[in-house]
Amino acid sequence: MERKKSILYVYPGISSFIQSDIDNLSRTYNIVENTYNWTNKLMVPFLILSQFFFLLFNIKKYKCVIVSFAGYWSLAPVVCGKLFKTPVYIILNGTDCSSIPKLNYGSLRKPIHKKVIEYCCRKSKNLLPVSNSLIYTTNTFDESLPKNQGIRYYFPTINTPIKVIANGFDTDFWDAKEEKVANLFLSVFSESQFFLKGGDLIVEVAKKQPENNFVVVGCPTPNIDVPSNLIFKGFLTPPELKKMYSKAKYYLQLSSFEGFGCSLAEAMLCGCIPIVSNVNSMPEIIGEYGYLLTRRDSDLLSSLLIEITLKNTITSEMVRNRIKQNYPISKRMEEIKMLIEN
Repeated sequence: MERKKSILYVYPGISSFIQSDIDNLSRTYNIVENTYNWTNKLMVPFLILSQFFFLLFNIKKYKCVIVSFAGYWSLAPVVCGKLFKTPVYIILNGTDCSSIPKLNYGSLRKPIHKKVIEYCCRKSKNLLPVSNSLIYTTNTFDESLPKNQGIRYYFPTINTPIKVIANGFDTDFWDAKEEKVANLFLSVFSESQFFLKGGDLIVEVAKKQPENNFVVVGCPTPNIDVPSNLIFKGFLTPPELKKMYSKAKYYLQLSSFEGFGCSLAEAMLCGCIPIVSNVNSMPEIIGEYGYLLTRRDSDLLSSLLIEITLKNTITSEMVRNRIKQNYPISKRMEEIKMLIEN
C-alpha cells in the first residue's frame, strides 16, 4: 500500500469546521496537527519561537502546510515555508479579514496582529477564503459599523493568488429526524458573540412576540431581562445540536459580520427555514430559500417574522437540498486536494 503523504495542519484553536477539515483530509493524507495556547498573549513571542524551531527541523517532512486563520501562528510556517520551499496555504475564515472595534471583533483591529497577518498573506503560496465576501464586502446592515471589510480592502496591494473554497458539510450527519415544532426559532452563537450575532435583537423580538418560541444554543443565559418564551441552552454536543435543529422550524442568523455561516448551513441541512441578515455571503448561501433582514432593527425583524409565519411557502426539503447541492464536504475536499496535488 502506498504510504500517505504528510501535511502539517496549523490552527489557533479547534472548532467544528477545523475538525471537519482534519477528519476528511485524513482519509487521503497523514495529517499532523500543530497548535499551541495562542490565547495567552504574554506567551505569543515564545510560542512563535518554539513553533519556528519545530518547523526548522520538521517542515521538510511535509508535502505542504495548511494554516487555518491568518495570525501569529501562521508567521513561523510562512517564514520556514519560504526557507525550505514548502507550500503554505492559509485558509481565511473571517476574523482575519475584518476589523470591527465596536464589537471587539476582528484581528485586523490590532496594529501588530494586522502587520503579522499582512506579512503572512503576502508570503504564503495561496490564500483560501471560505467565501468571496472575505476578499471584499460592503455591509449596510448595521449603520453604526464600518461598511467595508475583507482582505483586499485592508491590503489592496497583496498579489498572492486567492482561491475561494467554501466550507463543506456532512450531509448525512446533518439531517432532520424530529418532527418540526411550529413557531420555534433557533439561533446558535457563543457568549462572546452575543451582540455580533444579534442576540439583543432576539431578546427584543421575543418580548414582542410571546406567541413564538425562541432558543439560543451555545450561550448561557445573559444577566438581562429574558422573556419566558426565550431559552438559552448553552453548549450542546453535535448530536444534541442536531436534535435541536431537527425540531426548529426556523433558524435565525442575524450577524453584523459573518465569514461564512457554518451553523446556518447545518441548520438548513436539518430543514430549518433560514432568516438571515443581509451581510457577507449569507444571502448567497440561502439563495431563494430563505428570508433577509436588511437592517439591524428589532421592529423590522418582528414584522418580518409575522409575515413569514403567515405566508411562508419555503419547505424543509428545499432548504436542505440547497446546501446538499452546493456545500457538501466532498466538494471542499476535492478542491483542496486539487490545489495541493497541482
